[in-house]
Amino acid sequence: MKKCLPVFWLLLFCSLSAFAQNLIQMPLPPQNTTFSGNVRGYWFTSPTCFTITGVEVPTDASSGAQNIAVVRLNAPPPLYSTTTNDFTVLYLTQNNPATGIIPLSIEVGVGDVIGILGNRADVNSYGTSPSPSTINGFPVTLTRLGMQFNLSTTAPQDLWTENAGSVSRVWMYYDTTFTFTVNQVWTGGTTYSFSNGASASATSVWDYGDGSPLDTAYNPSHTFPAPGNYNVCSYITGTCASDTVCTTVIICPAPALADYTYSITYPSVSFT
Repeated sequence: MKKCLPVFWLLLFCSLSAFAQNLIQMPLPPQNTTFSGNVRGYWFTSPTCFTITGVEVPTDASSGAQNIAVVRLNAPPPLYSTTTNDFTVLYLTQNNPATGIIPLSIEVGVGDVIGILGNRADVNSYGTSPSPSTINGFPVTLTRLGMQFNLSTTAPQDLWTENAGSVSRVWMYYDTTFTFTVNQVWTGGTTYSFSNGASASATSVWDYGDGSPLDTAYNPSHTFPAPGNYNVCSYITGTCASDTVCTTVIICPAPALADYTYSITYPSVSFT
């Protein structure tokens, strides 16, 4: 028997497309030195469609907490000392105690400019830049990326590149398949925010199952009209993959509250 709890206690979430993804490691140059303080990383232009399935800072320079950011730049970063904030942060973790691979599911399309910053305990593991690498057999060049802040305390901002120097080594794991999953966050009342793991360049059409108009907003928010069971579906169309993913949202009525009144006609007491 399934128990139904108030909305602020329970959201029943059922993904129809979740499955394990591969962890193919993109080659990195070996460590040649270290640098403490401001974070460094690398950027590249994607030669193919793939999914970032994990990230990890190697322990060659430090075994401390991991600081990692993944960004999608709208153009290649400018040469230092010019900087850019024309990018979207796709993932950020600061002072993460995880010792191994941190799982992700980020869709990357052909031509996307991806930047990855990272270190452990603000210590960068440096490798030679620019560095040749491959993604699913396609050649790719990893070029130095940096910002003049510690990633452990500051979100990505004012990014720049240099043609020489070193990259900070962050293992990027990927798969050639795509997994889309409807994710939800309850934001109060009968309102939820949704995402599906697709990139902003893909078209996502949302059907909330409550008779409201279809929604094409990226990572939308929606307020359901009343308690009930709603089949929420996202129809995804992109250059790399297309899919339909759904989830069931069960919003229960607020619990009934018991109360009573009484009147006294001595020596009797009447209760309602």
